[in-house]
Amino acid sequence: MSFPTVTFLLFVAATVLIYYIVPKRFQWVILLIASYIFYLSNTIPGVIFILFTTIITYLFALRMDKISDKCATFIADNKEALSKDELKAAKKKFNNKKKTWLVILILINLGILATVKYVPAIINSTSIRDMLYPDDSERMFKILVPLGISFYTFTTIGYAIDVYRNKYRATRHIGKFALFVSFFPSIIQGPISRFDDVGVQYNQPHKFDYDNFVKGLELILWGFFKKLVVADRLHPFVAEIFNDYANYDGIIPILGLLMYSLQIYSDFSGCIDITRGVAALFGIELPLNFERPYFARSVAEYWRRWHITLGNWMRDYVFFSVMFSRPYSKFSRFSRKKFGNTYGKIIPNFITTYAVFLSIGIWHGASLNYVLYGFYNATIIVGGMLLQPLNDKITTKLKINKESPNWQFFEIVRTFTILLGSKLLAHSASVVDAWYMFTSIFDLERTLSYIKNRTLFELGSIGQVGFNIVMVGAVVILVVSILQEHGISIRDTLNKKVPLIPRWALIILFIIFVFIYGKYNTGTGIIDPIYQRY
Repeated sequence: MSFPTVTFLLFVAATVLIYYIVPKRFQWVILLIASYIFYLSNTIPGVIFILFTTIITYLFALRMDKISDKCATFIADNKEALSKDELKAAKKKFNNKKKTWLVILILINLGILATVKYVPAIINSTSIRDMLYPDDSERMFKILVPLGISFYTFTTIGYAIDVYRNKYRATRHIGKFALFVSFFPSIIQGPISRFDDVGVQYNQPHKFDYDNFVKGLELILWGFFKKLVVADRLHPFVAEIFNDYANYDGIIPILGLLMYSLQIYSDFSGCIDITRGVAALFGIELPLNFERPYFARSVAEYWRRWHITLGNWMRDYVFFSVMFSRPYSKFSRFSRKKFGNTYGKIIPNFITTYAVFLSIGIWHGASLNYVLYGFYNATIIVGGMLLQPLNDKITTKLKINKESPNWQFFEIVRTFTILLGSKLLAHSASVVDAWYMFTSIFDLERTLSYIKNRTLFELGSIGQVGFNIVMVGAVVILVVSILQEHGISIRDTLNKKVPLIPRWALIILFIIFVFIYGKYNTGTGIIDPIYQRY
């Protein structure tokens, strides 16, 4: 069952109908059954992986909870008999036991993720493949990659760390925990949920709410528009430029990068809108994952707006873990002593910044270009920290108003241009390909030739009509984003100020537009979500 398709919508409709018919205490059961039906429809063998991760995380979290209870009981029983140092030592002993269970669990879950995602890449790039297939030089070593493994692995690790930190108690209900891990709208590409936010919603009965239901439908429709009308139409256009990069120079690689930026945003944010919309149909609110990232005025701000739940996950479970570690504390003291308070405080932050973004890069893939992708983003952010004092002096001396529209526009364009470098690394097949495309940009002679011969619309067989549809879609997304950036929601405005019949007439017209101009109407099929492969 592909996402998003008409089949998927029919599946959602049937699930919603049953969900509100059954007694409310069984609603979570319907969602769990639907989640595993959806998962099995995409990958039957992969269900073994998600079941194993669910069960082992559930059991290890209970074990950590039990250790916490023993610690609390021991402290309460011996509070008067033992000294503060003895109580502190006892707490540390119990905490070390919890940490051992946590580390083992993280190693198991990350080990599975690393095995299925990275071992094939390592083997296929070495002489081991020749040993495995001595008579078939073209054959590649492969391992089944379960659907959504990165997202449910991060979800379960975050849950386990929260239990270890005593943020909340481990759940005793394995069925509802399984639903939290496998909830079908978010299993493919997130958002990455927290148990104390989304998980508790599965325990609550949900009455049918018309306003919430309409909100969900509108989100789904908006997501289909971005995914099918814009992203999927751009897919063959972008694919041809990146796959056949040696034949394109000048403006074409630049155009390919710009169109890829539009494609990945429309694809990822569109699918997240569908995910959040489907969840809203069941009365469940998933966390926001995008906040108009292309309006960011710095790379650091961009990452606070793009894939928000991944950034928050990295901050809470990687950045803070490194920052509060003993080696980091020692280095921080050394840094302040060696470089003074100003730079001595920010230099240790560089370590955590690189740790986070190298993790993000490796999470995207096993190739070198993804490692450099993380390094590139971290370096830009670190450079921004170092140059901030100089930037403040220059803007003050030139009497530049940082809040003026012109300066903000300059910062937005500057940030977007810098980010094109990271997108080139992320979407190229290798570092060599990325470098070739970058150097080919400066061939102005071929640029003039393309413009003169109007061969642009032949790329990916998009055609002039298809290209015009994409541009109209891009303008619509831009206008909506600008309004949202200024606190204006078209959806809320329509729901509050437009009467029922005209409002539904507009919605139906928009549905017809998506049906007519969506990618599924071109006969080439649905393109899988880009982040599904991560």
